Amino acid sequence: MNELDKALAPKSDQLNADDLLGVEKTVTIAKVTVEDTTEQPISIYYEGDNGKPYKPCKSMGRVLRYVWQNDYNSWAGKSMTLFNDTNVTWAGVAVGGIRISHVSGITRPITMPLAASKSSKKPYTVKPLGAVVPVVMAEDKFIEILTDIEQAEAKSDLTALNIAQYKGKISDQQAKQLREAYKTRLQEIKKETEEELPV
Repeated sequence: MNELDKALAPKSDQLNADDLLGVEKTVTIAKVTVEDTTEQPISIYYEGDNGKPYKPCKSMGRVLRYVWQNDYNSWAGKSMTLFNDTNVTWAGVAVGGIRISHVSGITRPITMPLAASKSSKKPYTVKPLGAVVPVVMAEDKFIEILTDIEQAEAKSDLTALNIAQYKGKISDQQAKQLREAYKTRLQEIKKETEEELPV
């Protein structure tokens, strides 16, 4: 996320339709929770969600149940593409809403009837999603960042590296390596600083 994205991001504890204005987002599900409540009972946590799960409306929840069946615990590892459908209305006003265009685990488009209003239904179609290619930073660039961490001379140098900026741009394994290298070097710097203090 660049500076403009951060400045315009809505404050919320969930993924918002506004987050998807002009963009699509393909996510891989990490876990799903369902609460005993009538308002947004389903929370779909996904890789890189920054603590903002996707909470599908009832219609999209029914879509996922239709294509992936009732056992929501088995949805982990599956992927879907989300987008902002600007035609979604609330109280007669077009406000936009998150919709699902593609899902993994199907081999052909699937159409199902969904409620468009209390008295009518419309067909809704989801398409097959190809394999999600994991994000991996080029090895030479990754080694350069890792080296900068390992050679940092002070805590301020580590802070300036801001490894959080690489989230979503590197693989889970690369992220783990950076975190471990950061933690190790920080401990080394603390130890070195303590040894330099006068007795």
